[in-house]
Amino acid sequence: MSRKSPPVPKYIDTHPADLATADALAAEGLKPIGEVAALLTIRTATSERTTGLFWRSETRPA
Repeated sequence: MSRKSPPVPKYIDTHPADLATADALAAEGLKPIGEVAALLTIRTATSERTTGLFWRSETRPA
């Protein structure tokens, strides 16, 4: 019998301030050290992209 992981929260076009994408963290000179905490889907008129979100508290200098 396998253990199921808790579901990953999903956000569309906006997310809580204590979460950030890897690109946003890199722009601040940070690198995530933890696992993906949530998923963010960004929608535009012609496309849709999903990316991981990381806790800002689980980062280190890049």
